[in-house]
Amino acid sequence: MEIQGKVIEIEKNVLIEGKNGTYQGSKLVFKDNTGSIKEKAFHENTFKYNKAFEKELHALSVGDTFEATLEKKGEYWNWLAVKKTAGETQTPTKATPASTGSNWETAEERKKKQIYIIRQSSISSALKFAELQKDFFKGTDNPLSEVLAIADKLTDWVLENEPTVLANSSHKELINLEDDIPY
Repeated sequence: MEIQGKVIEIEKNVLIEGKNGTYQGSKLVFKDNTGSIKEKAFHENTFKYNKAFEKELHALSVGDTFEATLEKKGEYWNWLAVKKTAGETQTPTKATPASTGSNWETAEERKKKQIYIIRQSSISSALKFAELQKDFFKGTDNPLSEVLAIADKLTDWVLENEPTVLANSSHKELINLEDDIPY
């Protein structure tokens, strides 16, 4: 992430009050491109591991404009680099969103997705049925069409549709499964 600002105050090698006591470091007070006054403290260890950043930060003076590069690690934004820029800080412009719609599914999309899930589950169940009822498919020309017909039947049952007529099926007794209930 890039941010821009104008230096209001910069203090080098100062004692900074932190949450867990005080530490040695540098402090930058700046006005960001929205006009807000911000303060950022840098622990001296920041400079041990990034000498170029220390040099760039300490080269800034009151009134200088700058651009900083930040990287988010965990819940904190770490400043990686800062460079002096010429001129005023830019005011933010309203970014046009990449898409005009939301990223939420519409009711129609959810319904379609749910049907896909039901169909997939029905195919799995039909395959399990075929595995358990191997004799059921003996003498069938196309066992795959039989499995898909069973899957369609299961899908219709879940969706509470009228039963699919198994016109191509050699097992028409699947059409009225209720007749098979003994009680």
